[in-house]
Amino acid sequence: MKYACFFFLPLFPVLANNVTVEEKTVSAVHASYEDNTLILKENVKVQHELGVLTSEQAALYRKDHNKDLPFSFIQLEDHVQILCKNQASLRCDTAKLDFVSLQGSLLAIPQHQICCHALSGKKHVPLTLKSNHADIRMAKCSSDTDYLCKEIVAHDKVSLSYASEFTILSDHAEYQKGSEDPSLFDGILLASPTFPHLYTQLTYHDEIINATEIKLDLNAHLLQIQSPKGSLPSSLFSKKQRGQLFFSAQHLSWNHEHKIITLEGNVTLQESHFGSLHAKNHVIITQSAREDGVAIESIHVQDHSILEQGDTHLTTHGTLHVDGARCQIVASSPRIHGKVPLEQRLIYRNTDMQLYADCAVLEYTEPLYELASLMFQGQVSIKSLDNAKTKRFALSDRILYTPDTKTIVLSAYKGKQVLFWDEEQALTISAKEVHIIQDGSMQKPEIRGIGNVRLQFTSEESRELKSHFPSFYHE
Repeated sequence: MKYACFFFLPLFPVLANNVTVEEKTVSAVHASYEDNTLILKENVKVQHELGVLTSEQAALYRKDHNKDLPFSFIQLEDHVQILCKNQASLRCDTAKLDFVSLQGSLLAIPQHQICCHALSGKKHVPLTLKSNHADIRMAKCSSDTDYLCKEIVAHDKVSLSYASEFTILSDHAEYQKGSEDPSLFDGILLASPTFPHLYTQLTYHDEIINATEIKLDLNAHLLQIQSPKGSLPSSLFSKKQRGQLFFSAQHLSWNHEHKIITLEGNVTLQESHFGSLHAKNHVIITQSAREDGVAIESIHVQDHSILEQGDTHLTTHGTLHVDGARCQIVASSPRIHGKVPLEQRLIYRNTDMQLYADCAVLEYTEPLYELASLMFQGQVSIKSLDNAKTKRFALSDRILYTPDTKTIVLSAYKGKQVLFWDEEQALTISAKEVHIIQDGSMQKPEIRGIGNVRLQFTSEESRELKSHFPSFYHE
């Protein structure tokens, strides 16, 4: 029958001369002492300033001349676990801890991996770090009675699980503790490839993102990703179907707690519903929780952007907002002293015409994602492209296009007129509204003027059209 032997450090004169904390204990089934080394076997447990150390075998070495350290060096073998004061758990097959250099090494035998499990940050978000090999650096707390794990450097087949949603695969990862509070597993965790041409991979809800570097701020619950390229789960304009949003950028910042993703620098987005989006600077993606997971709720672009949908292009110099809940896209131009400069208006272009306006609203229907209406407002001007079948110019304050009725309505604010000119039909219209109805049964669209209609321009109206369209000529 085996009996567990409990050794209290004050009972060993060689070990106890300089012990300052009397509560420290060591226990094991078998113990022997060789020179300055205590050999422990089976069910080893060491209560240490770093935390609780357990294994099946251990060697504890002490240097006589170091009066501040009960053990100068500890080596643990077989089913090793280090339970730190912040409840972070380090598991491996071999641990070598040097309390003179304050460095350590964690090793795993083939087919095994080192595992670090912790509840990170003040909100205790679950985190698990695995690798084949790891080095640690320790530090004394300000109280000078406890140690804390200051740094973990993981090598070879590194995997990181965070918040039960993110998985990071990398060749190399470094953890740097942020504070001296031994009760917190806080700070920064950095994952990167060994060679420049390789990538670190992040998996999120079965979607994959490749990056040159991933930094995780455990205090702010923030992911910082360099050169990201991959996809995100998306359900824009579709509450029932899950799709994918493909993207690339120079930098990504992901606030996991608030579900906000910020993309910066040469941003490109592609999604089956809204098309392709290109932005020079910032794109903010907001997520929302759903019964089947997390989906994208909205996309917001500040500054210059180009939205491409088939043969149409929408260029915006101000803001572009894609609202999945409302099934709409809203674009607006920057204002200076309350007015949009003509050169800063948004541009909408298709195969045969180009339109300028201060703002635009694109409405879509569910669940088929079809265009329900297209509205432009403020300083609206339309011109046909050179390759168009007919030459047209128009000025208005508002345009509404309804696909169901195939009707375009140009309207003017109070006290103003819509100016419309069509070369092919020899039409000159000045009116409160102009309706253009494109029926498939008609070769030419039906064009109507409504309200205060005149079939010729005044000299002032002609000059106004000429100022917007230099190629306009009308006798």
